[in-house]
Amino acid sequence: MVAATGDSQRGARYRRLDSHRSAAMMEATAPAPDAGSKDIVDRTESANATLVAKASDLSTNATIITFNQLGQVVANADSSATLSRVTFSSTGATTSLQVRIGAGGNAKVCDPSLPSTNVRAC
Repeated sequence: MVAATGDSQRGARYRRLDSHRSAAMMEATAPAPDAGSKDIVDRTESANATLVAKASDLSTNATIITFNQLGQVVANADSSATLSRVTFSSTGATTSLQVRIGAGGNAKVCDPSLPSTNVRAC
């Protein structure tokens, strides 16, 4: 690299800083201490989202959606209700979001609490 840059001090700087770089890499790749992992898991569990999946009639729970080779929604092979909307809400959150899936296979993430004039509204 000295030949490419013309900087004769580069090799010396590299050797001087190499031990610092190696120590930083060892610290960055070391496993995290286990002391707070239970607390992290507890907080994650309490903040997990609640998912509610509905069919197009909005009263039937649905868990499956089937697409054909063109990406269009088709009837499920087991004749179960076809998923058309999933609502995500989080514990303590003030907003929930929905994913709406149209018959053509188009999907939209929207906020049901926004007025219809907002582009993010459902």
